[in-house]
Amino acid sequence: MKHLFIAIVTMGFFPVLACAGGSTSTNNVNNVNNVNNVNNVNNVNNVNNTNNTNNTNNTNNCTDQCAAQQSYCDSSVVMNCVTQPNGCLGFSVVTDCATSAMICQMVEEAASCVVSCNDTCSAAGDHRCDGNELEQCTADGNGCLSFTLLEDCAATARACTLTPSPGCACVDTCAEDACAGNVISDCAADAHGCLHPVTGEDCAASGKVCQLAGGVATCVCSGGCTIGAQQCVGTAIQSCVDNGSGCGVWQGGTDCAGTSQQCRMNGAVAECYTPTGPVTLLSENFDTWVPAGWTVVDGGATGYTWVQCNGCSYENLSLFTIKSGAVALIDSDYFQAFDDSLVTPTLNCSGYTTVTLEFDHWLKLYTDDWGEVGVSTNGGGSWTTVRTWNVNTQNVHETINLSSYVAGQANVKLRFRYVANFDWAWMIDTVRVTAQ
Repeated sequence: MKHLFIAIVTMGFFPVLACAGGSTSTNNVNNVNNVNNVNNVNNVNNVNNTNNTNNTNNTNNCTDQCAAQQSYCDSSVVMNCVTQPNGCLGFSVVTDCATSAMICQMVEEAASCVVSCNDTCSAAGDHRCDGNELEQCTADGNGCLSFTLLEDCAATARACTLTPSPGCACVDTCAEDACAGNVISDCAADAHGCLHPVTGEDCAASGKVCQLAGGVATCVCSGGCTIGAQQCVGTAIQSCVDNGSGCGVWQGGTDCAGTSQQCRMNGAVAECYTPTGPVTLLSENFDTWVPAGWTVVDGGATGYTWVQCNGCSYENLSLFTIKSGAVALIDSDYFQAFDDSLVTPTLNCSGYTTVTLEFDHWLKLYTDDWGEVGVSTNGGGSWTTVRTWNVNTQNVHETINLSSYVAGQANVKLRFRYVANFDWAWMIDTVRVTAQ
């Protein structure tokens, strides 16, 4: 038969009722164990409650209300910033100065009890700069005067100033844009109107270079060519195409040699044609600069090199009487060293046994200066001097047989090299290379 008994175990102030079946002794033990199990559960819950409290107090879940060692006066009470029981910083009462018949005053940004006001400034509203911190003279609740922080100008990269009015003044770190290599450095205003460099576009990523003009840096095409233009390079036709960034680059096309023809310019169009006599491989009057396919090698002082002179102000231009219009000019009448070359496009002299260079020139020398014509059969990798002029040679039409140097060669370049140091000048016009 079943028996009912009451087991009373003290758990706080709650009685526990248990119902058991089977033998009484066994049930009693089980009941005790059951009671213990209940107690264990309660103990676990107590631990959990503690954990819950700890989670509530976890410093990661609270926000500091002040900065360590900060203080202020709350009427006569000194309030200090201290760590609170929850682990965060907050203001707490340190002492009530009134209990000692004193007053609370801010002295050097720290609250303390004083017998009477110890003013640290003369009049409310006055300002001062403590380094780059702007401070103002203010009266506390007791009428005591002291400087308090208005703004830390250094936090916004500015400087404290009292003129023309108290405040934070800009300390500009740039005046205009700049090019850091091919990367644009924008001189930009921040939220306060202060100018600072800001890294901008990398022009190299679009195949361009950084250029500064009028204080503004932009990405521009370097060298290259005019999109849509054509040229002859030896027997090959080249066209100027867009490189994808709006810049023109030369791209190879038809090689006229494949049909036993030559390349020539018909106005602005390059075309293949069958020659009927001596073939003109090159004809240049320097009406445009730098001529298509030509290169200027600035080997001396940078910026002092070959230029186009088309009615320019060079003093001896009028003495070059056999010129046809624009000329190529290099003027060494400066305190600079010159070793500069004007180099032709690549000429294909394969299949020819006779190659002739013709040009007009005006050369005035002084000391230790000269002009020379050189040839290369490996595209400019190495050079051989063909003719040198080390005496004045003015208004002369030159005809030079290059056959022994370049006949049968497919990768030919010519150069006009000028070496000088604070001397006179060399002018060149009407350059022609013919072959047969």
